[in-house]
Amino acid sequence: MRDVLANVIGFIVLAAEVIIFLALPLCRAISGPIGLVAYVVLAGMALYVWHSDKVPAKTPSAWLIFATVTVLVGAISFAIDVFVGSSAMHGPVHSFLDAAEHAGSPFGFPLTVLICSCLTMIAIAGSVRSLILLGQESSAASN
Repeated sequence: MRDVLANVIGFIVLAAEVIIFLALPLCRAISGPIGLVAYVVLAGMALYVWHSDKVPAKTPSAWLIFATVTVLVGAISFAIDVFVGSSAMHGPVHSFLDAAEHAGSPFGFPLTVLICSCLTMIAIAGSVRSLILLGQESSAASN
C-alpha cells in the first residue's frame, strides 16, 4: 500500500512538472492532447525507472544527484548539438536552439530533450516519491 501512495504522489509531482514545462514560452505551441500523451508516456517511464533494480537511486538525495547528472549530461549533449549544428556545412543559424535542432543526427536534439527534460523530471518526482517512502518507513518503525 505504501508503494501505491508514493507512486500516486510521484505521478502528481510529475504532472505538475509537465504542466510547468508546457507553460514555458518555447512549449506553448504544444496542444493539450499531445501534452497528455507525453505525460502518460513519461508516467510509464517513471514507473519503470522508480522500480528498476538497474537504477541505484533509492534515497531522496540519490535521486537529486541523479537529476543533477541528467542536467549536466543534457548540457554537454546540447553543446555538442550546437557545435555540430552550427558547423559550416549546415549553413547560417540564428540561435543556439536553431543550431541544436539542425545537428542532423536522429539522436541529437531529441536525445538531449529526453536526457535533460524527461529524465530530470522523473528524477525530481522520484526524489519526492522516495521521501514519502522514507516517511512511511520511519512512521511504521516508530509504531
